[in-house]
Amino acid sequence: MSRALNRGSKPILRDDELVSWHLDPGITWEPAISNATPLMVNTADSYRHRPTADTAISNFFIGGDHVRTNIDLATMEGANESGRRVANAILDAAGSNAARVAVHPLWELPLLDPFKQTDRDRYRAGLPHIMDV
Repeated sequence: MSRALNRGSKPILRDDELVSWHLDPGITWEPAISNATPLMVNTADSYRHRPTADTAISNFFIGGDHVRTNIDLATMEGANESGRRVANAILDAAGSNAARVAVHPLWELPLLDPFKQTDRDRYRAGLPHIMDV
């Protein structure tokens, strides 16, 4: 970060201000850069296997980017939505009459619909993604 931010005569980040740092031990540089703990990327048809924020256990709720939301992808937006769903589920379980947190549907640019349909058609036909051809 200091290499990127410290441009010019006055440094923004100085080494003597560093308190501590941590890097995922799964990341190594030898013999080549490697990440043993990559980000989760969901696979086709995995959405139905994702847990919901509320569970069959009355006081157990699940939040995170892996929870079933309006976004079928592990993202911070999905994690945020799952947190909103957890908050609402807690209020429901407590019988609270407090206002519920807004959960917004995913809005997608309609201009991309033909491209998404082509992608679905190619997947169903066993063809590779058009960018992989």
